[in-house]
Amino acid sequence: MKTKLHYVFSIAMFLMAFSTNAQNTTWEKLKTIENDKSLSKFEINKSSASFFKLNSNLFKKQTEKAPLRTSKFKEENTIILLPGIKGDLERFKIYEAPVFAPELSAKFPEIKSYVGFSLDNSGARLRMSSSPQGIQTMITYIDKPNVFMQPIENESDIYVLYDNSSTKQSSKLECKTTEDLSKSLNNNLSLKVDEGGGNDQTLQKFRIAISTTGEYTNFHGGTVAGALAAINATLTRVNEIFETDMAVTFELIANNNLIVYSNAGTDPYSDANVGVNGAWSGEVQSTLTSEIGEANYDIGHLFGASGGGGNAGCIGCVCINNSKGSAFTSPSNGVPQGDLFDLDFVAHEIGHQMGANHTWAFESEGTNVQSEPGSGSTIMAYAGLEGSNNVELNGDDYFHYHSIKQILDNLNGKSCQTTEVITNNPPSADAGSDYNIPKGTPYVLRGAATDPDGTDNLTYCWEQIDSGITNFLNFGPTLTTGPMNRSLPPTGSPNRYIPRFNSVLNGDLEQTNPTLGSDWETVASVSRILNWALTVRDRIPSTSTGGQSSFDTMQIVVEDVTPFSVENPVSWAQGSNQTISWVVGETTNATINCQNVNILLSTDGGVTFPTIIASSTPNDGAFDYTVPAIGDTNQARILIEAADNIFYDVSDFNFSISQNPDFFMVNETLTPLECGDSSATFTFDFVVANGFSETVTFSASGNPSGSTVSFSPTNMSASGSVTMTVSNLSSVPQNDYIITVTGTSTSITKNNDFDFPFSNGICTSIANTEYNTSTTLVEFNTINQSSGKPSGYSNYTATITNVNRNVSYNLRVNVNTDGNFTTNTKVWIDWNQNCSFDDAGEEYDLGDATNVSNGTTANTPLSITVPATAVTGNTTMRVSTKYKDDGLVTSCENGFDGEVEDYTINVLPNSTFDTSINLVQLNSINNASTKVTDYTDYTTISTELSRDSAYNLTVNVSTEGNFATNTKVWIDWNQNGSFNDTGEEYDLGIATNVNNSATSNSPLSITVPVDALLGTTTMRVVTGYDGAPLAPISNGGDGEVEDYTLVIVPTENIEQFGFENFVVYPNPNNGVFTIKLNGSLNRNIIIELFDSRGRFLFDETFQAKGDFKESINLNYVLSGMYILTVSDGVKKSLKKIVVK
Repeated sequence: MKTKLHYVFSIAMFLMAFSTNAQNTTWEKLKTIENDKSLSKFEINKSSASFFKLNSNLFKKQTEKAPLRTSKFKEENTIILLPGIKGDLERFKIYEAPVFAPELSAKFPEIKSYVGFSLDNSGARLRMSSSPQGIQTMITYIDKPNVFMQPIENESDIYVLYDNSSTKQSSKLECKTTEDLSKSLNNNLSLKVDEGGGNDQTLQKFRIAISTTGEYTNFHGGTVAGALAAINATLTRVNEIFETDMAVTFELIANNNLIVYSNAGTDPYSDANVGVNGAWSGEVQSTLTSEIGEANYDIGHLFGASGGGGNAGCIGCVCINNSKGSAFTSPSNGVPQGDLFDLDFVAHEIGHQMGANHTWAFESEGTNVQSEPGSGSTIMAYAGLEGSNNVELNGDDYFHYHSIKQILDNLNGKSCQTTEVITNNPPSADAGSDYNIPKGTPYVLRGAATDPDGTDNLTYCWEQIDSGITNFLNFGPTLTTGPMNRSLPPTGSPNRYIPRFNSVLNGDLEQTNPTLGSDWETVASVSRILNWALTVRDRIPSTSTGGQSSFDTMQIVVEDVTPFSVENPVSWAQGSNQTISWVVGETTNATINCQNVNILLSTDGGVTFPTIIASSTPNDGAFDYTVPAIGDTNQARILIEAADNIFYDVSDFNFSISQNPDFFMVNETLTPLECGDSSATFTFDFVVANGFSETVTFSASGNPSGSTVSFSPTNMSASGSVTMTVSNLSSVPQNDYIITVTGTSTSITKNNDFDFPFSNGICTSIANTEYNTSTTLVEFNTINQSSGKPSGYSNYTATITNVNRNVSYNLRVNVNTDGNFTTNTKVWIDWNQNCSFDDAGEEYDLGDATNVSNGTTANTPLSITVPATAVTGNTTMRVSTKYKDDGLVTSCENGFDGEVEDYTINVLPNSTFDTSINLVQLNSINNASTKVTDYTDYTTISTELSRDSAYNLTVNVSTEGNFATNTKVWIDWNQNGSFNDTGEEYDLGIATNVNNSATSNSPLSITVPVDALLGTTTMRVVTGYDGAPLAPISNGGDGEVEDYTLVIVPTENIEQFGFENFVVYPNPNNGVFTIKLNGSLNRNIIIELFDSRGRFLFDETFQAKGDFKESINLNYVLSGMYILTVSDGVKKSLKKIVVK
């Protein structure tokens, strides 16, 4: 394990204190501290921590009065002040709750443990340990972060208070407990708890023996008393979790002092590097058997100080002689104390001993309880230990449903424990009914619970319990098995929204390839079953010696039917009549059976939905509504939920409700950027309301420096669509920008922020700068770059080397591993210049290196052959080196221990070959040519083709000697700018050893599709050396490319029977024009309008008798060319019109 201490504060700081409470002298809050050594050790972020000075003598007198935990709760009162959430002093009623056996407590009377209950925060619980070395606390809250407090090193009166977000996990524990150890447990379980949970009002107590290595004891002062004080602190915190989740507690055995060793040279344990690899399991079992005796303890454990290993030795073997004491825990950072050690490490291994398997799902262990995506986050998961699969860095302080059930199932078959009656009444969980829901639709898990003692102190935890492999690579809405939603800490609400409600408001229903800090939640877009469990925990303040929990399960069947969705309103005027619309899909079918919905309105962007528009109205897709006088807002949202099911949806965008003349700029959409784009296009709707008629002029600010913004049209006074173009982006850095669009009229000015995630090039990858792991030398052809590590990323793209296709070059990379560690190095080259390193053949593994300062990687030198299909011109080569214990390096990751360097590779074109196109014939196109360059633009040469008509296509080529060429033609019939659609590729065959001769399939008959878009499109002709595959978009191959223009017109057999004396005037026009036909007309006249790409825009039918004359008003269309057709079912004519 790689261990490096993170010093997050400077050492030289001055101490300033001020009184936090004039009537209390127990605690003084400090602004800063002089001694921050232990803060670095615990990796606590000073900016989010609080510091206090304790009056130890006064505090000791207060706590000495605390009654035992079994005292009557209301008759005994010891109230103390302790720093709590946000550093505020908080009142706690405390009771002594020993974790030592009475005989051990008598030997070490100054070591104590307490439980407490907040008088200021309902449901908050305290666990506190006390010894001559100081106190340590853990306060757990409902819907607030848990906080921890401990002394500053060598300063027993100075304390640091922090929560999980204030710490960073670099200490890694490799749990080596193997899952096959549980086979005998699983095969022999005959007694099972029912779905109720730990609710039998019985506390199960187990005698625990904890031995220590000499290194552990030396860390804690070198004395047996010091080590026992540390064990007391750890066990105090561990008991809080086990008692709350499953009414289990541990008591340290009476003669535990006999197995605490203070001399590392004479203790019965191997050195850490040997012990953590398995030796300690046998050694601690042997020690406990010989020194304590198998009859005198129920579960045993060894605490070490270093090595980064953990092994329960068994799964579920509590009470089983000769295996129950084979567990050990030892951190990698040399700090065997604190919340990370106590809860993420010790509680994890004890959880194995009690019967729980791992719950993470990033790879399979075959236990059927792997229900936490990625690393997971509960105690039996691997939070912070699995690189790209990390859900979060530090684990959460509770057990998963599966873990609780496994432990309780196991304990039902045990008899070594003693039991005590819990007077607290248990809760009863209710997960509700099973449901069928449509795919791709958010839903709400609605739970409930009852408790004779009241429900104010209950917490609720919904967890998906499907087991299967779910890692960051396969996580997503198409998973048909396994978990697709992470576990979240218990809360005071019985409901859970899937996904999080804020994600629904943002339109983020699906998530793929999540990263650290992502939600790790998604709806299902496929048919599947989702199984859920609701665990209810009782945190009522009571001296009863244990908690109570209850769980219940339910099932959701996701059907492969149309998602339920709300359509987006644009703007409402108060007093107006509106129709609220939604997509019903198949949600009224017999299985989903949603016959009614509730409709709610928010005026604060979805924070609250106080207005009930309709309750249990029919689920028919529309509801008419008269907007009441509720005040102006531009943050309105509509929520529609099933009245008799759990699914719902919210309108995607904020809309406005107003009572004055107004305008709105809404529904902005960014056209996706492609690799190398130098401009970006937004469209948005300009909407006027309540009689607004002023002219609004558009402008923008906040666009990337060096870019320009233009609007079309530049101003408007009536509702319509606006296009905003951001240009000159070639040299703009990739980043997330916010462009503010301003609409200005005579009386109103409005600003709308448009999110502009600009990425038209290679992804960003930057390592951290904490360590010196780096690339020191890169050699490739003429590139010879030596470097240190000035930062996590070095831009050497000004360093360019020229390469030729089909030629091999050696690549050499040297690295610095920053000590006796191992790094992994990879190189990526974007040969096809699509701004991605994910394509086949673009990744090169340079291998590992260990303990070098400027040494070669394992696969250096590596021979790289430039692909024959590589695109010519400049492209990017990326070199990345990474500390291997954090996983293999990837091309686009950030914040890792290593370095990234980018270089430029220039692929030279093959311009010396004469493989060429000599003749292209299609209808009136008859173009003979010679090869001047690899590409020739002949789009000024065009021909008209009629829909549903056949034409012969001939292509002549030259093969440049006795070689073979292949020739293909692509025609963009649907005019979408792509040649990849079905029916757009034509194979003209091969030619061998010819000079200006037809290909084997020439002439080839081509039929124009009947649905080809009318107007202008492109035909591309490509010939190439037969050794390389042809594609419509390629560069630099041995061959030639030519483009031509085709004009698609309506079918000829209709056109030839057109109308005589067909007139359109004026033409050009401003959108208003007249159509005139002369003749004896007695049929309906059908007018149709298409844009220049053949897309239908408008139609209208008129009754004609005799001559026909009709005025058409199209003043809502944009300027441009349009195609007008007039027909009566027999005759049909077409004209082009121009709207200015």
